[in-house]
Amino acid sequence: MKKFSRSIVGKTTLFLISLFSTLLLLGSFLAMFILFEADFYSKKEDQLFYFAAEEFVYRDSFDEFGLYLSSSNSEKVEDNGNFVFEIVDVDGNVVKRSRSAEVVEDWQYEYYFYENGEYDYDGFRNLEDKEFTGDYYIIKSTIINPFQTNDKYSFLANSINLLYRLRYNIYLLALILLVVDVYSFVSLISAIGYNNENDKLHSGLLNKVPFDLLLVISALIIFVSFLIPDYVGLFSGIEHLGVLIIYVIVFSIVDLAIIMGLITTFISRLKTKTLIKNTITYQIVMLLKKILLFGLKLIKTITAGAINLIIAIPIVWKAVVATMFILFLDFLFHNFLAYHFIKFIVLLPLVVYLAINMKQLKDGAERLANGDLSNKIATKHLILDFKKHGENLNQVSKGMSIAVEDRLKSERMKTELITNVSHDIKTPLTSIINYASLIGEEDTENQKIKEYSEVLVRQSERLKRLIEDLVEVSKASTGNLEVNLSPCDANVFLTQASGEYAEKLENSRLTLITKQPDEEIRIMADGRRMWRIFDNLMNNICKYAQPETRVYLSIENNDDQAVITFKNTSKEQLDISEEELMERFTRGDHSRNTEGNGLGLSIAKSLAELQNGSLKLEIDGDLFKAILSFPVIQF
Repeated sequence: MKKFSRSIVGKTTLFLISLFSTLLLLGSFLAMFILFEADFYSKKEDQLFYFAAEEFVYRDSFDEFGLYLSSSNSEKVEDNGNFVFEIVDVDGNVVKRSRSAEVVEDWQYEYYFYENGEYDYDGFRNLEDKEFTGDYYIIKSTIINPFQTNDKYSFLANSINLLYRLRYNIYLLALILLVVDVYSFVSLISAIGYNNENDKLHSGLLNKVPFDLLLVISALIIFVSFLIPDYVGLFSGIEHLGVLIIYVIVFSIVDLAIIMGLITTFISRLKTKTLIKNTITYQIVMLLKKILLFGLKLIKTITAGAINLIIAIPIVWKAVVATMFILFLDFLFHNFLAYHFIKFIVLLPLVVYLAINMKQLKDGAERLANGDLSNKIATKHLILDFKKHGENLNQVSKGMSIAVEDRLKSERMKTELITNVSHDIKTPLTSIINYASLIGEEDTENQKIKEYSEVLVRQSERLKRLIEDLVEVSKASTGNLEVNLSPCDANVFLTQASGEYAEKLENSRLTLITKQPDEEIRIMADGRRMWRIFDNLMNNICKYAQPETRVYLSIENNDDQAVITFKNTSKEQLDISEEELMERFTRGDHSRNTEGNGLGLSIAKSLAELQNGSLKLEIDGDLFKAILSFPVIQF
């Protein structure tokens, strides 16, 4: 069955079965409607015929009366098919009758007609409906039964007889037709798009016709089929009933076949996914889309070129061109008040917008200048050169952030390297110091061995201090040194320094003079780190100060800053700047005859900065001055 339904013969058979079963099913529904409307279930067959034939009888009576008035017909005329009549005037005289009227005993229909003036079809009125004036006539008529000939009355009687006999069986017939129609149509729909060769979908010849064109042609044919009967006059008279019925049957088949063909090709196109693409409308839309896209692309290209041209112009020249353009418009429309109003509405928001752009750039540049590298300028709403400048500032910020990050990474790696290397060096160095001390303690008659041992111990200790200072300065400069800030009295550090270094200063033949106020000067500092600063600075004084001179150590509260000053006279000529002296491994005595490694000032500066303070140097001839500053806290 599947193979048959997919063949051309099978599809054609299913199509015809579905077509005629649908047509008969629609006819069955129409018959059901007529049966209900005409009371076929409550009236007898002769009553149904009487009421159904009344319209025909009335028209025939009307026509015979018109013929009587318009011609000199004889009193007796030939029968009009199965229609028999006689015309009686107002006096009861028979003025015209059909030949079979003599044998009629019981007339089925009677109509009254009158004439106003000359004969006119529109002058006749049924007296049952209106009052009349003038002469009137009675037309008596009946239908001969059994029928003498085949005419509209016999056709009507046969039709009523058929419907009357089928009035109950019509439902069973409709059910059978419905089953046949559904089965054939579903089978047809399932087979559409396939053939006997394989199970792949195929497009038929009808599918190659654009679907919207097919719809228009089909709609036009169906529309014309409804216009033809009225155009040729098939509705003008009962005598055309037979032709009208044949026409309705033929074009019902044609129209239904067209509709079913549309449905089948619609299903086939859905299966092959060509319903939308194979339409003239789709092709037109695609063409318009291509034209539109081309137009948009062209506009985009022109716009981009214009924008690039505008962007390429320096901002000063942009301002000049814009000003000249506005002046030109002012010259053209200086008498138009509406122009000035529109100019105000356009220029005011534009100027405000440009001012906002400039402010965003200004704020971003200020944050960048203040060291805030994490903040980025939002360039989304900036335009033209402002946007480009904002992007440049962001790139500068990004580059600086990368540089700072690389620098910090490098410092951390350097600190880690120094720490690791110093640890590896200190371990054998400690062993060297210990064994050198043991050698010096051995009983020996050779005094040079003891001297060599002392030199070895002394220089090893110096190397050890150098390594420790190197580690400390690396940690301090990179911020990796732990600092615990707490409130403390800065005067205490001066008192401690004068006590701790009294002997050293005396050995160096230096006189210490301290100057400090009676009240406390409290600062936030780490006591251990703070003492290391004092220790380094006082050591430098002991090493490099001119003997037989005074050393000044003072503290004062200057604008909420605790300023601690170390002053001494250098024994060596200071032909070096303060910045160079602050660098690592830089020493005041170029001969390097004194102990030291040039890290003391660098360590002191880094430790001061870690405690939110500062250290700066001042050199005036041989006068050397180190100034510490820390914020004073209130208590």
